[in-house]
Amino acid sequence: DTFYGNHFIVNGSQEGTSDMILDGVSAEVNHNIPTIPAISAIPSVEGIQEFRILTNSYPAEYGRSGGGVVIMVTKSGTNDPHGSAFEFLRNSFFDANNFFANRSGIPLASFKRNQFGGSLGGPVFVPKLYDGRNKTFFFFDYEGTRLYAAQFATDTVPTALQRRGDFSQTLNSSGQLMAIYNPFSTVANPGGGYSRAVFAGNVIPANMLNPVAMNMEKYYPLPNSPGLRFTGSGNFVVQSAYPQPEDRLEAKIDHYFNGNNRIMGRYDIMNSIYSKPNFFNNVADPGCCEPMNQRLQSGILEYTHIMGPSKVLSIRGGFGRVAANRYPWSAGNHGVGGFDPTQLGLPASIAAVANQLQFPNVTIQDMTQLGPNGGDLYLMGDTTYTADASMSWVIGRHSVKFGVDSRINLVNFGQLDQPVGTYQFYRSMTQGPNPASPIASSGIGFASFLLGTGGGITQTAGYVSDQVNPANANRYTGLYVQDDFKATTKLTLNVGLRWDLESGTTERYNREVAIDPYVANPLSQATGMNLRGGTLFAGSSLGRRSIRDTALNEFGPRIGVAYQLTPSTVLRSAYGIYYMAAPYGASRHYLGEAFSSQTPWLATLDGVTPLNTLSNPFPNGFNLFPGTSQGLATQAGATLNDAWPSSLKTPYNQQWNFTIQKQLGSSMVWEVAYAGNKATHLPYFIQPAELNQLSPSLLSLGSALTQLVSNPFFGIITIPGVLSQRTVQYGQLLRPYPQYTGFEAKNAAWGNSNYHALQVRFERRLTGGFAFMASYTYSKTISDAVDGLWNMSNIVRNWYCIECDRSVSSYDQPQRFIVNASYQLPIGRGKPFAANTNRIVNALIGNWQLNAIATFSLGLPLYNFSESTSTCFCFGGTQRPNYNGAKVSLGGSQSVYEWFNTAAFSAAAPFTFGNLDRTFTAVRADGAHNLDFSVFKSFKPVEKMSVEFRAEAFNLTNTPIFSAPNTTLGSANFGVVTAQENTPRQIQLGLKVLF
Repeated sequence: DTFYGNHFIVNGSQEGTSDMILDGVSAEVNHNIPTIPAISAIPSVEGIQEFRILTNSYPAEYGRSGGGVVIMVTKSGTNDPHGSAFEFLRNSFFDANNFFANRSGIPLASFKRNQFGGSLGGPVFVPKLYDGRNKTFFFFDYEGTRLYAAQFATDTVPTALQRRGDFSQTLNSSGQLMAIYNPFSTVANPGGGYSRAVFAGNVIPANMLNPVAMNMEKYYPLPNSPGLRFTGSGNFVVQSAYPQPEDRLEAKIDHYFNGNNRIMGRYDIMNSIYSKPNFFNNVADPGCCEPMNQRLQSGILEYTHIMGPSKVLSIRGGFGRVAANRYPWSAGNHGVGGFDPTQLGLPASIAAVANQLQFPNVTIQDMTQLGPNGGDLYLMGDTTYTADASMSWVIGRHSVKFGVDSRINLVNFGQLDQPVGTYQFYRSMTQGPNPASPIASSGIGFASFLLGTGGGITQTAGYVSDQVNPANANRYTGLYVQDDFKATTKLTLNVGLRWDLESGTTERYNREVAIDPYVANPLSQATGMNLRGGTLFAGSSLGRRSIRDTALNEFGPRIGVAYQLTPSTVLRSAYGIYYMAAPYGASRHYLGEAFSSQTPWLATLDGVTPLNTLSNPFPNGFNLFPGTSQGLATQAGATLNDAWPSSLKTPYNQQWNFTIQKQLGSSMVWEVAYAGNKATHLPYFIQPAELNQLSPSLLSLGSALTQLVSNPFFGIITIPGVLSQRTVQYGQLLRPYPQYTGFEAKNAAWGNSNYHALQVRFERRLTGGFAFMASYTYSKTISDAVDGLWNMSNIVRNWYCIECDRSVSSYDQPQRFIVNASYQLPIGRGKPFAANTNRIVNALIGNWQLNAIATFSLGLPLYNFSESTSTCFCFGGTQRPNYNGAKVSLGGSQSVYEWFNTAAFSAAAPFTFGNLDRTFTAVRADGAHNLDFSVFKSFKPVEKMSVEFRAEAFNLTNTPIFSAPNTTLGSANFGVVTAQENTPRQIQLGLKVLF
C-alpha cells in the first residue's frame, strides 16, 4: 500500500519520515499528509539488484528525511540472457485461525494467496535489424498477486430488546442495571444542578422512539454471540474474506554509447485493488469502503558521463505518481447514485446541500458505529517531478561529491468529511438523576440514540460539512557537497553540508487560509469588546500566494570520522542535522473554514436539555463555506482550524552515533554502538494547537462556567451554531477568542523528541554452510505528544503546559532482540556427508537449507487513556482519568479479559484535567514473540538453470500478539483486549526457477 510503504521507525525517528531512493531518485510523493509522503514505486524483489538502509548520520547527498534512507538499485540486462519465474502459494487449509475467532467458535474463513511472476534480461537483439550486445540491454519483470484475505471483527450491536427501547436487562460490567433517564423531563433545581425522571421499568415508551433512529437501527445485524459477561459487549463476531488483486511491472533499458557515456530509462507501474469485507452486508457497514483502485507509477531517465579517470557526472530526471479513488459502500457507483438520507427520514435539505450522497455517520457510545468515517471518500492524483545532477570527483586523497536535488510536488487530493452529517450519541443524555453529576450506573448511548438526543455535557452532537477539492503545489531544492578525506592510512574524515530549500504550498485558485492571533477582529466595533484574531487569505491579505515563505537557514552539516585502532578494530563516530519534509509543503491542509466549513448539530445548548433532535438537526439552515467574502471575520461563530504561518517550521533531527566494530577471525564480527536522535519542531498533526483554550486558572469558577448567560454576539453572528443563540455558556465568553468556538493552529511545530540506544550486533558470515546474526537494542524514546500520524497518543491535555505531556513515547520499545540463522545441510555432492552420491540420489538428499528468524521485544506503553463521559468543561483542553497509585500489573493473572488492574484508575473530578500521564509504562501492550521458519531445496535440472523449492512458515508457533487493551474509563471494555495484532500462522509453498 502506498501509504504504508515507509511507515517504519528508524532510531527513534518519526514514523513514515524515511526516504526511499530508487535508482538515485526519490520514490516519495507528497499527498494529503505533508510530513508523511506516499510511495510511488514498490518494485518486485525480482527486479532489485541492491538493497540497503542508512539508519544514522548518512552523507549530505541524502536529505528531506527524518528517519532512515532506503536505497534500492534495480537490475539491468547483460550480454547473457537471464531471468526467473516463480510461484508462491498460501491456503487456509494449512493456516491457523484468529485467537478470538477460535474463542467464539467461528471457523477460519477461506484464505488464498497466489503470488507469481518472473523476469527476463539480456541484450536488445532484433535479427537483421539491431544487435545490442555490448551496447543496449533490457530488463523486464512482472509480479502478480491474487489475495483472498480473511479479516476478523468483534462488534457490539443492539439486542432485540434494546431495539424496542427495553433496557431492563442492560447491565454494566459489575452486573448493575444501567438506569436510563428521560432527557425531556430535565428541570433546573433551585439550589443548583438539574433533575431528571427515570423511565418506568427502564423502558422507553414506543411513542417517544425517534422515527429517524428507528429507521437507522434496522441496518444493525442481530447479535450472534453472548459477548462479555453482564454488558454483552462484543456480541457480534464475524470473519470474512475479501479479494485484493495486485499487478506490478517494470521495464528498464540501458544503452552505452561508448565506455564513457551511458543512458538509462526505467518505468514502473503497479495497479491494485484494496478492499475490506462488508460485515453488516449493507450500505451502513462501518468498515469503510468499496474496493479502492490504486495506481502507482514512476519513471526515470539518467545520463552518466565519465569525464576522465577521476570525475563522473550524473544527470537524472524522474517522476512519481499516486492515483486512487475510494468510495463508501453507500456512495453508489463511484459516487453516482449514492444513498439518499431522506430514506431514513432526515430532512431533504441535507441531501440538497450534500456534495456526495451516502449513508450518514452514526456514532453511539458503547456501540459499533453505523456508516462511513469522515474522509472515507477521497479522490487522489498526486505527482512529484524530480531533477537532479551530481558530480563525483577524486582529488588526491579527497573523494568529493556535490550536486542538486530538485522536486516539484503536485497534490490533487479531494477528501470529503461528512457530506450528509455525523450524528453522535452518548450516555450523557440519558444519565441522571442529576445529569450534571450523574450516578455511574446510569445512561446508555443507544437509549440516547433511540430518543434522537445527541451530544451531552461536554460532547458535541455532530455536524454536516461542505468543502472544495483543492489543487496544491510546492517546490523543494537541496544543494549538497560531501568530502570523504583519507587523512592517513588509519584515519578517514567525512565532512558534508546540505542546504534545504522548501517553499510553502500554493493553491491553483488561491484557496488557502491562515490565521492571525493578534489582528483586530472586525466584530469588536459591533460588540464593544476588544476582540483579536482573524482570517488571512493567500494572494491578498496574507501578502503572498504561499502559506509561508521559504526558509533560507536550513543548513544540515554532516561530520564523520573512522579510525582503525588495530587491524581488526575500527572506531566510528558521526553527527548530522537532517531536515524532514516540511509540514507546509503541498497538501490539502490549508483550505481553512473559508473553503471547508461545518454546520454543527445544536442538539443541546446547556449539555443537559434537548434542543434540536435527530428528526430535524439543522432547522436554521447550513453554514456553507463563504470564500473570501467575509474577510477577517470569516466564520466568526465557528471553529477556525488553519495555519498560523509563524508556527509552521521545518522539523529536523540531530543524529549522532559512536561505534566500535571488531573482526573475529575471517568470518565473524561484533559491533557495539551508541545511537542518539533529537527531533525539533515536530508538528502537531492529529490535534491542532488550540489557541482558544480557557485559562486553567478559571476552572476554579466551577459550575458557573456552564451556566447560560446573555450572548453579546446574538444578532451579530448569524451562522448556525452556539454563538448565534440568545444565550451562551459563560465559559465561552472567557476564552481568549470568544467569537470563535475554536481557534486552532494546524501543524504547529512545537513538538520535540529524543532517543538514546545501546545497540549490539554479532554476525557470522556464511562459512561452512552456516550463517548467523543476532542484534539487541536497549533504548528509550521520549516525546511531548508528537508521536506521528497513526496513533492518538498526541492528544494534548492542557495547551498552556505542553511540556506537561512530556513522557515516554507511544512507540517506545525498551528492549528488542532479533536473531536469524541459515544452515545448509552438509549432505550431498561436495558436502561432508554423501559427497560421492550419484546425481539422482543427490537430487533428493542434497542442497537442503534451513532458515529461521526469531523476534522478541517488550510491548508499547499504553496510551490514549480517556473517560467515557468527560467532566472537564475546560473549553479546549482534554480530560484524562486519575491514577490512584495502586499496583496496575496483574502478574500471572493477566488475561485478555483483564489486562491491567482497572481499579487503579478513577474518574477525574469535574473542572480538572486528571493526573494520568499521556503514556503509561507500568503495564504495556503485548510484546513481540515471533518465529518464522523455512526450508529451501535447490537442484539443477540442466546447466545454467536452477530450481528452488520453498516451504515457509510465518509465526510457526502460532503465538498471538494481542492488540492494546481498551483504555476508556467507563467503557464496558475498559482493560479488555478484543483483537489480535499479528497474523495467525500461515504456511507458504513456493517454486522458483532461475536461468
